[in-house]
Amino acid sequence: MERELNELAMEMFKTFARFEYALKATGFHKGDGAAEADWRNFAESVAALLEDPQEERLKEAVTYILEHP
Repeated sequence: MERELNELAMEMFKTFARFEYALKATGFHKGDGAAEADWRNFAESVAALLEDPQEERLKEAVTYILEHP
């Protein structure tokens, strides 16, 4: 059980790190050098897209996430 939990934690950490890097690489950061990811600015930039998705695959994904938090 502990081994499975450690593996899940490592997978979550790796996935989160990839998302954070992607935000920084696409300009969603709070400065230069050791910049922090700007999660709020990113969230605000995609809010309308997620509130009323036009693409069917995105609509299904949003519905799934909202129904299975």
